[in-house]
Amino acid sequence: MEGIALSVDGAVHTPEGLAWTELDSGNGGSLVVANHIAPLLGLATDITTPQLGRFELANGIVVEGTIRTRDLIMDGNISAQFLNKWTLTLDLEHGRAWLGPLPQD
Repeated sequence: MEGIALSVDGAVHTPEGLAWTELDSGNGGSLVVANHIAPLLGLATDITTPQLGRFELANGIVVEGTIRTRDLIMDGNISAQFLNKWTLTLDLEHGRAWLGPLPQD
């Protein structure tokens, strides 16, 4: 139904605490990081081409690939570029989530 959605955020380590990035399996492009946290992750802000980068989720899982930085109101977006390599299980009732790596071909 239009107007009803579920957004799931993943906690990302930064030197100044946690940032929260949306897990978006419908976004097949680059990972996106907001300008306001990009420097905390060693990324340049507002460049027109994607840059290679990496950061860690709160549980130590590394997210890496091409990253774009943008002026966003949220902290970022983890796209299908990352999620296509993982199985994500959500326990909505208890507010828990698990990521498990998919076998590599």
